[in-house]
Amino acid sequence: MNVLISGGGIAGLSAGILLSREGFKVTVFERSSALDDLGTGVQISPNGYKILQLLGVDKKIVPDIFEPENIHLRDGFSGKIKLSVPVKKLSRNGWGGKYFNVKRFDLLSTLLDELRKYKSSKIHFGKSLIQYEQRKKNVIAILEDGSKISGDILIGADGVFSKIRQQIFSKAELNYSGNFAWRGLADASKINCPLILKNNLIWIGPKKHAVTTILKNGSLINFVGIVEKPAENKKGTSSDNQLSALEDFKGWHKDLITILNSLKSIHRWPIYSARPFKKWSDGKVILIGDAAHPMVPSMAQGAVQALEDAAILSNLLAKSSDVTRSLSTFHKTRLNRTSRIQSLSKRNLQTFHLSNSIFRNVMYFFAFLLSKIMPNLIRKRFDWVYAYETNSKT
Repeated sequence: MNVLISGGGIAGLSAGILLSREGFKVTVFERSSALDDLGTGVQISPNGYKILQLLGVDKKIVPDIFEPENIHLRDGFSGKIKLSVPVKKLSRNGWGGKYFNVKRFDLLSTLLDELRKYKSSKIHFGKSLIQYEQRKKNVIAILEDGSKISGDILIGADGVFSKIRQQIFSKAELNYSGNFAWRGLADASKINCPLILKNNLIWIGPKKHAVTTILKNGSLINFVGIVEKPAENKKGTSSDNQLSALEDFKGWHKDLITILNSLKSIHRWPIYSARPFKKWSDGKVILIGDAAHPMVPSMAQGAVQALEDAAILSNLLAKSSDVTRSLSTFHKTRLNRTSRIQSLSKRNLQTFHLSNSIFRNVMYFFAFLLSKIMPNLIRKRFDWVYAYETNSKT
């Protein structure tokens, strides 16, 4: 069976590897001319780590990862720790895997190397798939240059602004979330704060929050600052962006400001989200990853849900020759879980951004108290996310 994949990101490459392993002929089309080293980091929780094991890349990526001891919620102004999750201990002892940070480019490079091991697979960079045509026995992918490619299945793994999704749905389903993100990297050697260098930190405050994580085995600090503001088409140099980011976080804790001042470069991204889609497929065409379930990044599950999609879809397609039924089953299998994570991500964002400081402090005080009185409460609350096993769901 010939599978066409639009998008060479985490979702597309992972699906390509697993389908190639099942004996499918796979062709991936990626619009970028090469893997983009945007300097962004991703968090991989145990449910995603299990997919990396399935992909056979978990050991290959070890030199580039960092395992945080805890996830700390810190007040953005005072720096006081409001709540702690011993994520390393819980992940290894309770959720059956590792929780780690990795540079997106390093993960993509490892996945690409694995895909290229299969003679039945190909990836074309600088090729943008813009639409498709359904036929009785196949699907025709149409590239931006006008060329057409025939396949048995087309997988739309082309991200938040998916061209494939735009064709499946007659109207726009994507909305600006009301937030944008500042993203940048700093040299960890310039930061003298053990709390930052050993843990993932979520800095919370009115109408904004920031996340700092460690990458490249401890050598880099990844900064993400999410700010509530109307949509703007503002683009500037890195120095312009840095000044704007410093203004957005003016008055925040000195440790966070030190990181902002140390960023090598900083970029601004609008954040988009959507309500759960009623369908992800159209005949022999299916959406996965951000194309299927875009979400705000406040659960750190975007990359991991893409990995889960790839594993479950490849399993369903390998089990049945009825493509249309397999794609429909995939949507039914995944919809409840991804919708729940989309909702929780949005709720987390709203909680991090609470403007009423009294309400925020009271809420986190009781959360902290409960974590001390019933230490297993946090683990049980997130078992459904992090202890998830894809092979038990298909």
